[in-house]
Amino acid sequence: MSRFCEWFAFGALACWMTLALMRVLMLRARGVSVFVLDRQRTGWQMLADTVMFACLLAFPYEIIAYAWQLRFQG
Repeated sequence: MSRFCEWFAFGALACWMTLALMRVLMLRARGVSVFVLDRQRTGWQMLADTVMFACLLAFPYEIIAYAWQLRFQG
């Protein structure tokens, strides 16, 4: 049963990433820029965005590392 839960989490992550990619492609087809750099933001706002992006990358890694039983887990 525990292996099912691990692979279910991995499958849910894969579905979520597929939906996000489809949304990006749909917006790009409509001419909407998905990733925008704003030079008027303060340093603290850019730092907060960078930390948030790093956390968003760490979350899928933790799911994959747990499902595939990788040695390095944070």
